[in-house]
Amino acid sequence: MVLQRGNLTTEHPSRFVAGGAAMEFDPANMKETCRQLAEEIGPDGVAELLESYLADTPNRLEEIARFLESDDQTSLKRAAHSLKGSSSIFGLSEMEAIANRLEHSFATGELAMQTRFLEDLRGEFERCRGLLVATAAELAAQG
Repeated sequence: MVLQRGNLTTEHPSRFVAGGAAMEFDPANMKETCRQLAEEIGPDGVAELLESYLADTPNRLEEIARFLESDDQTSLKRAAHSLKGSSSIFGLSEMEAIANRLEHSFATGELAMQTRFLEDLRGEFERCRGLLVATAAELAAQG
């Protein structure tokens, strides 16, 4: 089954396809995004942001789980929106896309997929966590 929303389609419930190619975690994109950000705010600033993202994201994911359990769609939408924004800062396209899907799941009638979106977010975060930690350490050493 292929779903379409705007200019993005997906075959997997939360795996977006843009321009015919699945959006996957792209380490080179994340590192380039961090390099560009470091030019603007310095390596120490980016390292601090990464460390904050690494500390906050597990808490945010647990918060989303609580909102799902209590069926608090308003708070769920806000938390997913916040996660989407913080993920986009570092070029984490897949995290951003899944969080976007979760954020709009009530409006698009995808309530049954919300738990799956949360699990996909958890898995994606675990998949990119190591590189985020290493990048934060590299940037801190530069600063």
